[in-house]
Amino acid sequence: MLIALLTIMLLGGGASASLDYIADSRDAVKTVMAEDGRQKDALSVLKAMKKRAKSQNKLVRKSVKELGKLLEGREDITAEGDDILDRHLENVESYSSDMIDLRFELKEQITRDEWGQIFSEE
Repeated sequence: MLIALLTIMLLGGGASASLDYIADSRDAVKTVMAEDGRQKDALSVLKAMKKRAKSQNKLVRKSVKELGKLLEGREDITAEGDDILDRHLENVESYSSDMIDLRFELKEQITRDEWGQIFSEE
């Protein structure tokens, strides 16, 4: 159980990769979109996404730190570990929901053609 818990904590909900993706998307928006209000709005949404991802990273580090303290010299961590895990999973769910909402908001600022250029898989 301990290995499963640590795996979930370390791999489920970190947002580090999201920060790289957001930075790449920001660069693409600046290249693809004309410098106008729509570009400014799109960059604003990406900024909100970056802020949310950084906040999520802090929450993940906090959960890992709490779990580490709990594990030190203990045999049975079931109740406290479950509380940490429950809180962590709530944070991951909230983060995922927020990022989906922000992505829809971003999509409202960008045309279909621009979207294809910004988020192409090249």
